[in-house]
Amino acid sequence: MMMMMKLQLVQDRPIKRRAARMYENIVIKPIGVVRVSILDPAEMPLTGHPAVVRVFPGYADALLRLEEHSHYWVLTWFDQARRDVLKTIPWRVNPNLPEYGVFGLRSPARPNPVGLSLVRLEKVEGSTLYVTGLDAVDGTPVIDIKPYFENDIVFSARTPHMQPARREILQEILFKQAMTYHQEECSDLHLAVRMAMLANPPRFKFQPDASLRQSTWVKEGRTLIVTSRCRLWPDDFWYAEDKEIFDISLRIS
Repeated sequence: MMMMMKLQLVQDRPIKRRAARMYENIVIKPIGVVRVSILDPAEMPLTGHPAVVRVFPGYADALLRLEEHSHYWVLTWFDQARRDVLKTIPWRVNPNLPEYGVFGLRSPARPNPVGLSLVRLEKVEGSTLYVTGLDAVDGTPVIDIKPYFENDIVFSARTPHMQPARREILQEILFKQAMTYHQEECSDLHLAVRMAMLANPPRFKFQPDASLRQSTWVKEGRTLIVTSRCRLWPDDFWYAEDKEIFDISLRIS
Protein backbone atom coordinates (compact mmCIF):
# COMPACT_ATOMS: atom_id res chain seq x y z
CA MET A 1 0.00 0.00 0.00
CA MET A 2 2.81 2.41 0.91
CA MET A 3 4.60 1.64 -2.38
CA MET A 4 1.43 2.37 -4.35
CA MET A 5 1.05 5.72 -2.54
CA LYS A 6 4.64 6.67 -3.39
CA LEU A 7 4.11 5.77 -7.05
CA GLN A 8 0.97 7.90 -7.16
CA LEU A 9 2.85 10.85 -5.68
CA VAL A 10 5.53 10.54 -8.36
CA GLN A 11 2.92 10.34 -11.14
CA ASP A 12 1.11 13.41 -9.81
CA ARG A 13 4.29 15.49 -9.50
CA PRO A 14 4.27 18.30 -12.09
CA ILE A 15 6.89 18.24 -14.83
CA LYS A 16 8.93 21.43 -14.62
CA ARG A 17 12.60 21.81 -15.44
CA ARG A 18 12.88 18.51 -17.35
CA ALA A 19 9.94 19.24 -19.63
CA ALA A 20 11.91 21.12 -22.26
CA ARG A 21 14.59 18.47 -22.74
CA MET A 22 12.24 15.48 -22.34
CA TYR A 23 10.36 16.27 -25.50
CA GLU A 24 13.30 17.22 -27.68
CA ASN A 25 14.20 14.83 -30.49
CA ILE A 26 16.32 11.93 -29.28
CA VAL A 27 19.39 11.10 -31.38
CA ILE A 28 20.47 7.45 -31.52
CA LYS A 29 23.73 6.54 -33.23
CA PRO A 30 24.07 2.96 -34.55
CA ILE A 31 26.91 0.98 -32.96
CA GLY A 32 26.95 -1.69 -35.66
CA VAL A 33 25.09 -3.38 -38.49
CA VAL A 34 23.48 -6.77 -39.12
CA ARG A 35 24.82 -8.98 -41.91
CA VAL A 36 22.61 -11.92 -42.83
CA SER A 37 21.46 -13.70 -45.99
CA ILE A 38 17.85 -12.48 -45.67
CA LEU A 39 16.95 -9.17 -47.32
CA ASP A 40 13.14 -9.16 -47.15
CA PRO A 41 11.51 -8.82 -43.66
CA ALA A 42 8.61 -11.02 -44.85
CA GLU A 43 11.08 -13.91 -45.30
CA MET A 44 12.53 -13.69 -41.78
CA PRO A 45 11.44 -16.66 -39.59
CA LEU A 46 9.57 -15.71 -36.43
CA THR A 47 12.26 -17.47 -34.41
CA GLY A 48 15.11 -15.53 -36.03
CA HIS A 49 18.10 -16.69 -38.03
CA PRO A 50 21.89 -17.12 -37.70
CA ALA A 51 23.50 -13.75 -38.35
CA VAL A 52 26.60 -11.64 -37.97
CA VAL A 53 26.70 -8.38 -36.02
CA ARG A 54 29.55 -6.12 -37.15
CA VAL A 55 30.32 -3.61 -34.45
CA PHE A 56 31.87 -0.39 -35.71
CA PRO A 57 35.57 0.11 -34.80
CA GLY A 58 34.86 3.09 -32.55
CA TYR A 59 32.91 0.81 -30.18
CA ALA A 60 35.35 -2.13 -30.12
CA ASP A 61 36.33 -1.53 -26.49
CA ALA A 62 32.70 -2.13 -25.45
CA LEU A 63 33.15 -5.79 -26.46
CA LEU A 64 35.68 -6.53 -23.69
CA ARG A 65 34.97 -9.97 -22.09
CA LEU A 66 31.83 -10.38 -24.15
CA GLU A 67 32.37 -14.17 -24.32
CA GLU A 68 31.62 -14.53 -20.60
CA HIS A 69 27.90 -14.39 -21.47
CA SER A 70 26.14 -16.99 -23.61
CA HIS A 71 23.08 -14.89 -24.54
CA TYR A 72 22.46 -11.26 -25.40
CA TRP A 73 19.63 -8.87 -26.09
CA VAL A 74 20.36 -7.18 -29.42
CA LEU A 75 18.46 -3.93 -29.99
CA THR A 76 18.04 -2.96 -33.62
CA TRP A 77 16.38 -0.17 -35.56
CA PHE A 78 13.84 -1.58 -38.04
CA ASP A 79 14.41 1.12 -40.63
CA GLN A 80 12.02 -0.51 -43.13
CA ALA A 81 9.09 -0.68 -40.69
CA ARG A 82 6.09 1.64 -40.65
CA ARG A 83 5.96 4.17 -37.83
CA ASP A 84 2.34 5.28 -38.16
CA VAL A 85 0.75 2.04 -36.87
CA LEU A 86 -0.69 1.88 -33.33
CA LYS A 87 -2.91 -1.22 -33.65
CA THR A 88 -2.41 -4.34 -35.70
CA ILE A 89 -3.04 -8.08 -35.95
CA PRO A 90 -0.09 -10.48 -35.46
CA TRP A 91 -0.76 -11.73 -38.96
CA ARG A 92 2.51 -13.65 -39.36
CA VAL A 93 1.50 -15.85 -36.42
CA ASN A 94 -2.17 -16.12 -37.31
CA PRO A 95 -4.23 -13.67 -39.40
CA ASN A 96 -7.36 -14.76 -37.52
CA LEU A 97 -6.14 -13.44 -34.17
CA PRO A 98 -7.71 -10.27 -32.72
CA GLU A 99 -6.22 -6.80 -33.05
CA TYR A 100 -3.75 -5.58 -30.40
CA GLY A 101 -2.06 -2.29 -29.65
CA VAL A 102 1.55 -2.46 -30.86
CA PHE A 103 2.86 -1.97 -27.32
CA GLY A 104 1.35 -5.40 -26.53
CA LEU A 105 3.08 -7.07 -29.48
CA ARG A 106 6.56 -7.56 -30.91
CA SER A 107 5.40 -6.08 -34.20
CA PRO A 108 8.15 -4.21 -36.09
CA ALA A 109 5.62 -1.49 -37.00
CA ARG A 110 5.51 0.98 -34.08
CA PRO A 111 6.17 4.67 -33.33
CA ASN A 112 9.85 3.98 -32.63
CA PRO A 113 10.74 0.78 -34.54
CA VAL A 114 13.16 -0.68 -32.00
CA GLY A 115 13.69 -4.42 -32.45
CA LEU A 116 14.51 -6.67 -29.50
CA SER A 117 16.07 -10.10 -30.10
CA LEU A 118 17.34 -12.62 -27.57
CA VAL A 119 20.30 -14.24 -29.32
CA ARG A 120 22.84 -16.90 -28.50
CA LEU A 121 26.43 -15.77 -28.91
CA GLU A 122 28.32 -18.42 -30.85
CA LYS A 123 31.70 -16.71 -31.14
CA VAL A 124 33.49 -13.37 -31.31
CA GLU A 125 36.15 -12.53 -33.88
CA GLY A 126 37.56 -9.06 -33.36
CA SER A 127 34.57 -6.70 -33.62
CA THR A 128 32.37 -9.30 -35.31
CA LEU A 129 29.77 -11.28 -33.35
CA TYR A 130 28.31 -14.54 -34.65
CA VAL A 131 24.85 -15.13 -33.20
CA THR A 132 21.75 -17.26 -33.67
CA GLY A 133 18.14 -16.17 -33.23
CA LEU A 134 18.41 -12.63 -34.60
CA ASP A 135 15.26 -11.49 -36.43
CA ALA A 136 16.68 -8.52 -38.35
CA VAL A 137 17.37 -8.44 -42.10
CA ASP A 138 20.65 -7.58 -43.78
CA GLY A 139 21.79 -3.99 -43.27
CA THR A 140 19.64 -3.35 -40.17
CA PRO A 141 21.32 -0.83 -37.82
CA VAL A 142 22.23 -2.16 -34.36
CA ILE A 143 21.68 0.41 -31.61
CA ASP A 144 22.70 -1.54 -28.49
CA ILE A 145 23.79 -4.90 -27.11
CA LYS A 146 22.94 -5.96 -23.56
CA PRO A 147 23.69 -9.23 -21.75
CA TYR A 148 20.93 -11.62 -20.75
CA PHE A 149 20.92 -12.19 -16.99
CA GLU A 150 19.07 -14.65 -14.74
CA ASN A 151 17.08 -11.69 -13.41
CA ASP A 152 15.44 -11.47 -16.84
CA ILE A 153 13.58 -14.73 -16.14
CA VAL A 154 9.89 -14.49 -15.26
CA PHE A 155 8.49 -17.92 -14.42
CA SER A 156 4.95 -18.49 -15.72
CA ALA A 157 4.52 -14.95 -17.03
CA ARG A 158 0.96 -14.14 -18.12
CA THR A 159 0.66 -13.67 -21.89
CA PRO A 160 -2.27 -13.88 -24.33
CA HIS A 161 -2.60 -17.19 -26.12
CA MET A 162 -1.74 -16.72 -29.78
CA GLN A 163 -2.25 -20.03 -31.53
CA PRO A 164 -0.19 -20.16 -34.75
CA ALA A 165 -2.22 -20.71 -37.89
CA ARG A 166 0.23 -23.22 -39.34
CA ARG A 167 1.75 -26.29 -37.71
CA GLU A 168 5.29 -25.53 -38.85
CA ILE A 169 5.22 -22.16 -37.06
CA LEU A 170 4.21 -23.85 -33.80
CA GLN A 171 6.97 -26.43 -34.29
CA GLU A 172 9.62 -23.74 -34.80
CA ILE A 173 8.44 -21.77 -31.74
CA LEU A 174 8.35 -24.81 -29.42
CA PHE A 175 11.73 -25.99 -30.69
CA LYS A 176 13.31 -22.60 -29.96
CA GLN A 177 11.78 -22.54 -26.48
CA ALA A 178 13.05 -26.06 -25.77
CA MET A 179 16.56 -25.18 -26.98
CA THR A 180 16.58 -22.05 -24.81
CA TYR A 181 15.95 -24.15 -21.71
CA HIS A 182 17.85 -27.34 -22.57
CA GLN A 183 20.75 -25.76 -24.49
CA GLU A 184 21.46 -28.99 -26.36
CA GLU A 185 19.80 -30.49 -29.41
CA CYS A 186 19.23 -34.20 -28.87
CA SER A 187 16.76 -37.00 -29.60
CA ASP A 188 14.92 -36.54 -26.29
CA LEU A 189 14.43 -32.82 -26.98
CA HIS A 190 13.01 -33.63 -30.42
CA LEU A 191 10.70 -36.18 -28.86
CA ALA A 192 9.45 -33.81 -26.15
CA VAL A 193 8.68 -31.03 -28.63
CA ARG A 194 6.75 -33.34 -30.97
CA MET A 195 4.78 -34.71 -28.02
CA ALA A 196 3.97 -31.19 -26.83
CA MET A 197 2.71 -30.27 -30.28
CA LEU A 198 -0.08 -32.82 -29.98
CA ALA A 199 -1.47 -31.17 -26.84
CA ASN A 200 0.13 -27.69 -27.01
CA PRO A 201 -0.25 -27.08 -23.27
CA PRO A 202 0.36 -23.65 -21.69
CA ARG A 203 2.13 -25.24 -18.70
CA PHE A 204 3.98 -28.49 -18.00
CA LYS A 205 4.28 -30.81 -15.01
CA PHE A 206 7.32 -33.05 -15.39
CA GLN A 207 7.82 -36.40 -13.64
CA PRO A 208 11.01 -38.18 -14.81
CA ASP A 209 10.81 -41.87 -15.62
CA ALA A 210 13.74 -43.33 -17.53
CA SER A 211 11.80 -46.51 -18.39
CA LEU A 212 8.95 -44.77 -20.17
CA ARG A 213 9.02 -42.58 -23.29
CA GLN A 214 5.49 -41.39 -22.84
CA SER A 215 3.58 -38.22 -22.01
CA THR A 216 0.10 -37.87 -20.51
CA TRP A 217 -2.07 -34.76 -20.83
CA VAL A 218 -5.18 -34.33 -18.70
CA LYS A 219 -7.80 -31.62 -19.20
CA GLU A 220 -11.50 -31.42 -18.32
CA GLY A 221 -12.08 -35.15 -18.10
CA ARG A 222 -10.07 -36.02 -21.17
CA THR A 223 -6.73 -37.84 -21.06
CA LEU A 224 -4.36 -37.86 -24.04
CA ILE A 225 -1.60 -40.47 -23.87
CA VAL A 226 1.29 -40.21 -26.35
CA THR A 227 3.85 -43.04 -26.49
CA SER A 228 6.96 -43.01 -28.65
CA ARG A 229 7.30 -45.88 -31.10
CA CYS A 230 10.94 -45.25 -32.02
CA ARG A 231 13.96 -43.07 -31.47
CA LEU A 232 13.49 -39.66 -33.10
CA TRP A 233 16.16 -38.41 -35.50
CA PRO A 234 16.45 -34.80 -36.78
CA ASP A 235 14.81 -35.49 -40.17
CA ASP A 236 11.96 -37.36 -38.47
CA PHE A 237 11.48 -34.45 -36.07
CA TRP A 238 10.76 -31.98 -38.85
CA TYR A 239 9.04 -34.13 -41.46
CA ALA A 240 7.60 -37.40 -40.06
CA GLU A 241 3.85 -37.59 -39.46
CA ASP A 242 2.60 -38.14 -35.91
CA LYS A 243 1.25 -41.62 -36.68
CA GLU A 244 4.71 -42.73 -37.85
CA ILE A 245 6.43 -41.99 -34.54
CA PHE A 246 3.69 -42.17 -31.87
CA ASP A 247 0.94 -44.37 -30.53
CA ILE A 248 -1.84 -41.98 -29.53
CA SER A 249 -4.89 -42.72 -27.40
CA LEU A 250 -7.63 -40.45 -26.02
CA ARG A 251 -9.69 -41.40 -22.97
CA ILE A 252 -12.83 -39.55 -21.92
CA SER A 253 -14.06 -39.99 -18.34
